Amino acid sequence: MSDQPSRRHVLGIASGTIVTGLAGCLTEDGQSENDTNSDEGATNSSEDSDNESNETDSNSGNESSPDETESTSKSAAEVTMMTNDSGTHFEPHVAEIESGETITWTLESGSHTTTAYAPANDKPQRIPDDAKAWDSGEIDDQGATFEHTFETEGVYDYYCRPHENTGMLGCVVVGDPQLDDQSGMAEPQSELPDGTREKIRELNEMVRSGGDSGHGGHESSEDGDGGHEDDH
Repeated sequence: MSDQPSRRHVLGIASGTIVTGLAGCLTEDGQSENDTNSDEGATNSSEDSDNESNETDSNSGNESSPDETESTSKSAAEVTMMTNDSGTHFEPHVAEIESGETITWTLESGSHTTTAYAPANDKPQRIPDDAKAWDSGEIDDQGATFEHTFETEGVYDYYCRPHENTGMLGCVVVGDPQLDDQSGMAEPQSELPDGTREKIRELNEMVRSGGDSGHGGHESSEDGDGGHEDDH
């Protein structure tokens, strides 16, 4: 009998060695993959935490205080619409603001509108050519308001639909326009009622002298007359 190992025995030993080696490789690779996944999980967790922290800080910086919100919504001027023993009125008769500012009309008593003199409202034009006309419609709830923002510099004449004939007219001066170039400062159109035409002339006097609105007079290429007090 030969002392040399048989071919089958040698192959068996070799096969066992290969299997053992492969098992070792698989174990080391598995541990390496697990370690990598563990490291990636820790990194992602850290990044998520940082992102949440940044989002919280960002949101906190974007919040507006109530005071800031209220200050941006206030009107530049307020006009009261009223009916009393002396008649119907806009108070003040002339309001002065800057371009981009808003006027709020508030109903104190009676039933009124604030309506621009413009073809869109079936009236002669007495606002700047490229300005937007407005019409509140009839307001009859005490304390109700109507707002309009004036983007274009100029003079704007307006009236109350039910009370135009009794002289319930008003004027808004936006910015510092050249008065002689303004439709609102022109001679009242002949198709307007006599009482309305007279009221418009009175408003023009107020604009030139600064009366009623509490501001200084506006300059013109012609010398304006002095202040004119109005009964309405």
